[in-house]
Amino acid sequence: MRKKENFYKIAFSYVKNEQDALDVIQEATCRAYTNIKSLKNPEFFNTWFVRILINTAISTLRKNKKYVQMNHDEQVIAPGGLDESYYDLVKALDLLDMKYKSIILLKFYEDMTFKQIGEVLNKPESTIKTNYYRAMGILKGHLDYERV
Repeated sequence: MRKKENFYKIAFSYVKNEQDALDVIQEATCRAYTNIKSLKNPEFFNTWFVRILINTAISTLRKNKKYVQMNHDEQVIAPGGLDESYYDLVKALDLLDMKYKSIILLKFYEDMTFKQIGEVLNKPESTIKTNYYRAMGILKGHLDYERV
């Protein structure tokens, strides 16, 4: 169940509404099923599927030709309930460039290592680390600003 929830959170964080997130998951599942023979090592299924999921979400955004701002009626439920700091974090994540946002989502929703994130995003581990720390700095700046 945890993986399904994480897949939903990843899809939702890109497309910003429940129905589109479910559509992205369905489309990604179909693509994975169709291309399962391209998976060389079943041990990396999760990494492979997350890459398909992210690519599908980005394709959906491009197809719609817009980046939808989060509708506060359609929030992802935070563990233990919602509070103001959670909303601030979601808003700050929305402000991140896609290359930073992807890294943060994979690191915290999927508990991936920098190496695994690099494999998913097709980037060197050193680039992932650099972008991770930049993203964290940007998030900190946004969150500090929200608190003022």
